[in-house]
Amino acid sequence: MSKNWFPTIDSGRCKEECMICVNFCPKKVFEKKEKAIVKNPHNCLENCNACEKICPEKAISFLKTCQIEINGIKIGINGMNEAFEKYPTDFEKAFKEIEEKNYLPDAVKEKFKEAVKKEFINYRNQI
Repeated sequence: MSKNWFPTIDSGRCKEECMICVNFCPKKVFEKKEKAIVKNPHNCLENCNACEKICPEKAISFLKTCQIEINGIKIGINGMNEAFEKYPTDFEKAFKEIEEKNYLPDAVKEKFKEAVKKEFINYRNQI
């Protein structure tokens, strides 16, 4: 299971009646709503992209990124794990590097920093 590897769905391409990915994935990454959604992104196996290959609409793709949640909304973060690995004991340096790789509206900067700090603490507890 991975925090760096998970699918995203282009809802404009995804067809309501299809649901091939929902039925195909043994790790229950997807869920059926009006259209398929990525319900459990961290259940995805590292480097598995079988669902991308079987999607007839080419609606599934993979980005090497992480997600954090701010106000109930999941946001993809570029470079978070790399920054944590580079600065495992210095949150401010790691955050500065993350901030440089991600556009952040002023309205969410503080909550973003709090969420990234929580992830940093989780990362530190795992090493």
